[in-house]
Formats: sequence, structure tokens, C-alpha cells
Amino acid sequence: MHSKIFSSPTTSVYLYTNTIVSTDSLVKTAIRDFLPNYELDCKRPVEIYWNKSDTDSHTVIAVSTKRIGVDIEYKKERPFEKISQRYFETSEVTDNKEVFYDTWTRKEAYTKWKRDKIANNLRGTIDRPMIPLEGLPDNVVGYICY
Repeated sequence: MHSKIFSSPTTSVYLYTNTIVSTDSLVKTAIRDFLPNYELDCKRPVEIYWNKSDTDSHTVIAVSTKRIGVDIEYKKERPFEKISQRYFETSEVTDNKEVFYDTWTRKEAYTKWKRDKIANNLRGTIDRPMIPLEGLPDNVVGYICY
């Protein structure tokens, strides 16, 4: 079972909880749900992009007509200041759980949009639109980038 937690003319994001099916099945389900909203043009091939993120017992799949990146994280306790000192820009160092996960998920969604390695982008700036995901379970935060 899934729910649509974000929708725009070009993009939908689906939330799955406590799934025991394969990622392939989840992606296919999300794409099948998205396609009826896609305006077909017989002169151009269909271009569909998707991206997945999972944490704890939750999975999100973003499907779009544009390149897309998505990330969700379960907000568990960690040594936030130590991790942010190691990976983030000096101005982003924090010991605040909310700020840390907000920064991390934005950077990871951006990295997935770029199709790059997370280590190459944690210290950089984000130059793309970022949209916070609403409708996520308690203690889970996420963003999409497109």
C-alpha cells in the first residue's frame, strides 16, 4: 500500500511503509500510478525518471518527467556536531538534530539529482530548487530536488 505525498504537473512522490516486496515492484507500482497523469505525445518518446530513498521501515519513490533526486532520513540520535564538522561547510556545522537532518537530506537529494557521489557534494552549495516532503511519518524528514 502506498500514498502519494507530493504531486505537481511533472512529478509525484509515493510513500511506502513496512513493505516486504522488492524495490523493482515498488518502482513499477509508482510508475504505473504516475503514467495516467502523463500527457502522451505520439511524436516524442516517453521520458520518465525515478529515484528512491529508504530509511527505517519507510521508502519513497519519486517519479517525474524531469531528472529527480529524493532523500528521506529517520531522525535518530547521532553525534551531529562531529558529523557536520567532518562533512559540512563550516557555516553549516550544528549540534541540532533538526538542522542536521534538514541539511543532510537536502544535500543527498541534490547529489542524487546530479547522479554523483555524496562525498563530492556535502561541502558544496545547492543550486537547484529543493522541496520539503510533507506527509512523512513522525521523526522522518525528506526533500526532493528537480
